[in-house]
Amino acid sequence: MPCRVEFRVHLRKVKWLNNLSIISKRIFKFLSIEER
Repeated sequence: MPCRVEFRVHLRKVKWLNNLSIISKRIFKFLSIEER
């Protein structure tokens, strides 16, 4: 059971990191557009 819980937590972290990277990419694109 503990292994399962750790796996869930790992999945949550991966999901969060993916979301964060997507958000940061959008922000970067937005900023680059604003500068022009």
